[in-house]
Amino acid sequence: MEWEILVVSHGVNRVWVISDPGDWDTDDDGLTDFKEFNSVCDMGSNASNSDTDNDGLDDYHEATIGHIWQDTGENYSTSPCMDDTDNDGLVDGEELEIGADGYETHANNSDTDDDGLIDGQEALYIPRPWQSATDPTNNDSDGDGMLDGWEMQVESLEENSNSHSLWVVRDMWLPPGCESMNECGLDAGGYMWNNWLKGFIEVKKYEIHEMNLSGFQMPTNSKCSCDGRWALDPAEGSLDDALYDVDNDTLTNSAEAPDRWNTNPVDDDTDHDLLPDGWEVYYSMLAIQSGLVDNATLESYGARGPMDPALIDSDFDGINDGDEDPDLDGLNRTSLLNKYCPGHDDPTSSDCNIDPTTPDGKRFYDNLENFTNFEEYENGTNPISNDTDGDDWNDGPEVYYQDHDNDGMATGWEYYFEFDPMDSVDRNIDSDGDGHVNYCEYKWDTNPRDPLSYPGQGQNCDWYNE
Repeated sequence: MEWEILVVSHGVNRVWVISDPGDWDTDDDGLTDFKEFNSVCDMGSNASNSDTDNDGLDDYHEATIGHIWQDTGENYSTSPCMDDTDNDGLVDGEELEIGADGYETHANNSDTDDDGLIDGQEALYIPRPWQSATDPTNNDSDGDGMLDGWEMQVESLEENSNSHSLWVVRDMWLPPGCESMNECGLDAGGYMWNNWLKGFIEVKKYEIHEMNLSGFQMPTNSKCSCDGRWALDPAEGSLDDALYDVDNDTLTNSAEAPDRWNTNPVDDDTDHDLLPDGWEVYYSMLAIQSGLVDNATLESYGARGPMDPALIDSDFDGINDGDEDPDLDGLNRTSLLNKYCPGHDDPTSSDCNIDPTTPDGKRFYDNLENFTNFEEYENGTNPISNDTDGDDWNDGPEVYYQDHDNDGMATGWEYYFEFDPMDSVDRNIDSDGDGHVNYCEYKWDTNPRDPLSYPGQGQNCDWYNE
């Protein structure tokens, strides 16, 4: 009798099985040929091979007796037709003994120690170069309070995970596969490892000065011909990394761990809302402690504060946290309308230099009305207090009406219209070619980027002497 089966052993293989009709157990493995044909595996097992999947375990043991997990006494089974039942990169027989990886692991649990790193990647098939092995039976091999898999996390579309694998190096270095510093050596900095490309992303993530490397030791590494190390290294005996803040977001690595803020320890802006993680944490906690927010409502959204560093839109209102203005300290919209479009509330009047009903005009008033969290961060003001310095002038207008280059034009106005607020030379330029320099347009509240918007008759200015 013959039949075809599928065996997963170094790929999926079609195998023809030949059964001796005069022998009830052709391969003498304790399973009758009929049982192997009828009920072992979905398409049957190999009645003429006592170890169908060649994993070092006989079919009878895998199909009927099973195995005892040493830590809990659990009895579990593995598949006689798959050499790696839990798909962790280790064949079942390797897991059930102290084999090549040096550990006995659970053959039907891909992550024996539940640290986010499958067993095969802890010792034999480490997912990044120059990384010492970790213990697949200990979820924190170096005992620093951070899970091995989180420390060694690589980018995975399947797991929806971002990489925590940042290689930090102080000098020129050789990436894997490069043998000549002149031909393919890379500069000092912080580089991300891309596991699915099996290489480093050559565009560095951080310059040396952008990282917080105070006290961060970088030993000589002969494999890269450099002084470098991983920002987080989970291996036993590795250099301490729990209390460092390499991404310079004011949160230590341990504070970014899954049991704390669950943010990316090598990305200063985990949720990409333009706000550094630590800045969001600080002001979120301050807002909660001050009773300025309804934290119960935020928690119902899954947010841990008004600016959760792991959520781009903490209150789910469709506006990214960086674009919110929770303390309402922007410029007064009505005052802006009266200034730039005096006829806005008079249908018979055409007196309007920046029309709020046009897309550009609406963008202008919306922008100035909101002094956003990102703008507060950029200017060093408090996003949950509308008057940071207590001088009775709201932060938004106070910042807007600064004049950093002393050219007579407000810094905020220059910034909005894309002039250089640190260079006074643009004062005497006619940017829109309407015959009036930028300073005159600022003085008379017209649009310096619109040639149809310009000062009227009698609205003169001496831009050299004023």
